[in-house]
Amino acid sequence: MVVGTLLYAVKFERRDDALVDRMARGLVEEPLRELTLEDEYQAIVEALASSATLSDVIGMPDWVRTAPGEEEFRDFLRRLRDRLDAMRPWPTPPHRELDESRWPAEYAHARVVGRIKMRYVDAQGKVNYVFFSVQDGDLKRWVLILRLRSGDEVALVAPWWPDSKHVAVLSRDPDRPPSEVLAALFDGTRFTSEDVEPVPPNDVTNPRGA
Repeated sequence: MVVGTLLYAVKFERRDDALVDRMARGLVEEPLRELTLEDEYQAIVEALASSATLSDVIGMPDWVRTAPGEEEFRDFLRRLRDRLDAMRPWPTPPHRELDESRWPAEYAHARVVGRIKMRYVDAQGKVNYVFFSVQDGDLKRWVLILRLRSGDEVALVAPWWPDSKHVAVLSRDPDRPPSEVLAALFDGTRFTSEDVEPVPPNDVTNPRGA
């Protein structure tokens, strides 16, 4: 998964040191879903130690002339590994994407703590991850689940309220004060207090969504 994602990301790029730096920062700040930075690093190390043809892990067609050859791609991965080593100690990423299959089972007792006053397609730009379509009973929802730097896990879900395209913020921990969850959301993403309004604890309007 990691090597294939990297190959796809760099196939049309100049694989110079500037790209190595950019990809390293991306892995540190926004790890791939369900993975830690250590997971990503180990995947690169294990790939380099293997005899697999790494430049063909996603089976790119012949017309992709800018795709790297095997040795060029391995050289890129070696430089990326070394750049990650040079960045140690690694900071805690501001947020990580978790698999959408956690919805809705792991959020059966979650509570709505905030209302993001924008559509989910606009909210994606605040986190650089995409929402996924999931079936929730008879409803189709768009869901993004994040683990924030604070350790809080939140689900961003739309639609939630009738006749609204706004995104609900659900805290997996129903006992965590909403103000603390939203503070963690602001710290770990590009959302601001102007984007998100708190949902009062006593607001029981449509508690499980539309």
